Amino acid sequence: MKHILIISNLFPPAVIGGAEKIAAQLALLLKSRYKVTVLTLSGNGQDVVDNWNGIKVYRLAIRNSYYPFAEASPSAMRKLLWHRKDAWNQDMREVLRPILASEKPDIVNTHNLAGFSVSAWAAADEVGVPVVHTMHDYYLLCPKSTMFCKERNCQSQCWGCRLLSDKKISASQRVKHVVSVSNFVLQRHLSNGYFKNAARSVIANARDFHRKPPGPAVPAGDLKFGYIGRISENKGVEKLLQVFRKCFSHHKLFIAGAGEPSYVEMLQKKYGSSNIVFMGYVDANTFFVSIDINIVPSRWNDPFPTVVFESFYHSVPVIGSRRGGIPEMVVDGVNGFLYEPDEDGALERVLAKAVSDSQSYQRLSAGAYESGAYYRTDRFFAQYAEVFESLAC
Repeated sequence: MKHILIISNLFPPAVIGGAEKIAAQLALLLKSRYKVTVLTLSGNGQDVVDNWNGIKVYRLAIRNSYYPFAEASPSAMRKLLWHRKDAWNQDMREVLRPILASEKPDIVNTHNLAGFSVSAWAAADEVGVPVVHTMHDYYLLCPKSTMFCKERNCQSQCWGCRLLSDKKISASQRVKHVVSVSNFVLQRHLSNGYFKNAARSVIANARDFHRKPPGPAVPAGDLKFGYIGRISENKGVEKLLQVFRKCFSHHKLFIAGAGEPSYVEMLQKKYGSSNIVFMGYVDANTFFVSIDINIVPSRWNDPFPTVVFESFYHSVPVIGSRRGGIPEMVVDGVNGFLYEPDEDGALERVLAKAVSDSQSYQRLSAGAYESGAYYRTDRFFAQYAEVFESLAC
């Protein structure tokens, strides 16, 4: 039985974003065919080994000035020093190398590496284990992992990001196969010199959701809209609220999710009205049964928002911005509509289009249901297994 060792800076029960959920899901799927071991970071400053759903998990104390996923925000200088060391954390390399030598995996699959640093690739290479790296975001290009600054998408790296990237670029040449959640993310890295020696794949994420077929027809005038996710500036939520208050006060808009409390409170006070409902944090099923069309108005180049295909699972069409990996999921006029978020009036026009024709909505709902079939975990597992089989001895 081949042995796959997964390295992810977060892993259940430590869950903040989608990347660690995908890493955990992959670990569970792989367990049916392979031996699986996980290396992750410990939040309590101790090195421990435990068991998660029958999988051996090493939880390692970070060898840097602080644990980056704590609630307290460090000073700007402390952050800078942390990121400087994280560009190449030699101490984490020394911790990983004997574990890899002892475990003797056939393949190391790395995910988000902030805290471990790309020195993890060197540790694997030095003990003769091929690396498959999965990219979920822009960590290798930008310490914030977003390439979004001063309310704009970065078209290229700033001097600070370039300064922290040299070792990451050179280390990436040790990777045997790079997997990206979207072609957009892959091409952004390739264009900056990463992974010149690696085979390449785009493997869309998946989740275990029961697909719900389209329900009864909804009159265009009764359509209910929603947003679910992080409530933050780069997600475009405020623009969405502005448009609904100004132009669509006769339609309900449900806002689900959490964010910086002061920012969320400001939005509630400024845009609260009878047609705009702030739901707070709710589970996906509660949200999707409340709406007919989901809006993903990201201003930043969102790598591959899972909320899009979760919408498809519920036969809910998506109005999405032309950013990042969103156009790789939303097919304009088939399972939703696309719009340019920086174009004046674009969101208003696409919303007007959605509410003007109930026949169009039924077609889009059926298209969303059909699209959801692609984001199955069996497809996801088969594609990863093909990558691993191509490398394993």
